[in-house]
Amino acid sequence: MKTESDWEIPKPLAVCEVGDGTREPILARRHGNPEAGVRMVLSHGNGLAIDLYYPFWSLLAKDFELIVYDLRNHGWNRVGRKRDHNIPTLIHDHNLVLEAIERQFGCKPAVGVFHSLSALVSLLSNTRKYSAMVLYDPPICKPTASELEFDKAAERNARRIRNRGYQFK
Repeated sequence: MKTESDWEIPKPLAVCEVGDGTREPILARRHGNPEAGVRMVLSHGNGLAIDLYYPFWSLLAKDFELIVYDLRNHGWNRVGRKRDHNIPTLIHDHNLVLEAIERQFGCKPAVGVFHSLSALVSLLSNTRKYSAMVLYDPPICKPTASELEFDKAAERNARRIRNRGYQFK
């Protein structure tokens, strides 16, 4: 039985397989309004999948072309070698995804919307193809922060997450 909080991810308008032949490919999916003047490129944090954010990105579908993709070894992507799950590879993937999007769907102004690890990856990428970037919770700490301070902050955030609401208007 479905509840009010259940959702169903719509079939993508297109799926673009992205890779350079050296690793498992990344799947970038097109949703939303391809005729919109602005494209949004969205991805997620480590251990998650972009489909988890559907209640958020679905609200943007009428006004934007949406390209959503999962980080390597997440979501729709096949699981590859563990040694390929690292920051340099994820940055390489990010750049390949952006190149493939433009090759497959054409060039237009793009806004990057990234959470956590994908936010960090987009910051470290050498590409400057975005008109704007919206970054949620990039895993960056102050240079003076110790590992203990970081762990305490992570635990505090985890407690907050466990106490937040499950339904929103």
